[in-house]
Amino acid sequence: MTKLPELYVAVDVEADGPIPGPYSMISLGMAVVGRPELTFYTELRPISDDFVPEALAVSGLDRDRLLREAPPAEEAMAAAARWINGLRRIGRPVFLGAPAVFDGMFVHWYFVRFLGKSPFNASGSGLDLRSYWMGLTGCEWVSSRKAVIKQQLKITDLRHTHHAGEDAVELAHVFDAVLKSRGSDVMQVVAAAVVENGRLLVVSKNIAPEVFYLPGGKPEEGESAEETLARELNEELGVSPLDMDLLGHVDDMAVLEGVPMRLTVFVTRIDGPPAPAAELAAMGWTDGRDSYIPRLAPAIRNQVLPMLAESGVFGR
Repeated sequence: MTKLPELYVAVDVEADGPIPGPYSMISLGMAVVGRPELTFYTELRPISDDFVPEALAVSGLDRDRLLREAPPAEEAMAAAARWINGLRRIGRPVFLGAPAVFDGMFVHWYFVRFLGKSPFNASGSGLDLRSYWMGLTGCEWVSSRKAVIKQQLKITDLRHTHHAGEDAVELAHVFDAVLKSRGSDVMQVVAAAVVENGRLLVVSKNIAPEVFYLPGGKPEEGESAEETLARELNEELGVSPLDMDLLGHVDDMAVLEGVPMRLTVFVTRIDGPPAPAAELAAMGWTDGRDSYIPRLAPAIRNQVLPMLAESGVFGR
């Protein structure tokens, strides 16, 4: 008998407070990744008199209307469970959240409280988008926000609206793109290790200003690595290389694009003071022991810095 595939069910909730029980889940949306026709949405009658006005305002839902018109929690969660269990004809439902902690907390609590069990599983466990992205790309938590993932995967046609049904569809679309990105070709990148007075030049980009890299970029068609680096240094920092000595190659995941990367690094001297331009947000200098270290892209922190230390570039 053929085993049915896993179906990743993107889940989004809106709530009027930080935790279930004292506060209420007021809407629930679900969408199956890769199957845009399979969606579910319901609003819910609040279960408590308590609410946080700021939390309620996020969704824009009228609490008085929900109290009058929305189905009670037992009815809404029974409908949600029927929809999830109906998916078992074509696959095995797996919870997907972003974040899984908040949305999963409300969904699991409501299922157990009002139905006695969850149609997903007994523990309430499931996939978390940010954790999955960190494992796939090797990036840090700060670079795993959904907005950053969308930028990296060039998803520009979906907004986060704080409508649970629409946001579940958004999450399903993003995770589908993440899954498809796993088969991407290796991306070639050329970078400059510019060291002055024992410190390494690092830069960040507008797309993710909190993450720092080496200056450089992707080769254009027909360019040599040296030509790429000269062009990128001029475009990004307004400087030209005086010399380029190959340090080595680094294989890792590209933090922004989320695909395998081959990074070619040259130890480079430049002809003047650099100033960030083009797509750069900021620049700085690190000695390999300061506050920049947690903000460095993993390939730089875990591979390039040890290579520079072993080569004797730091401290020369």
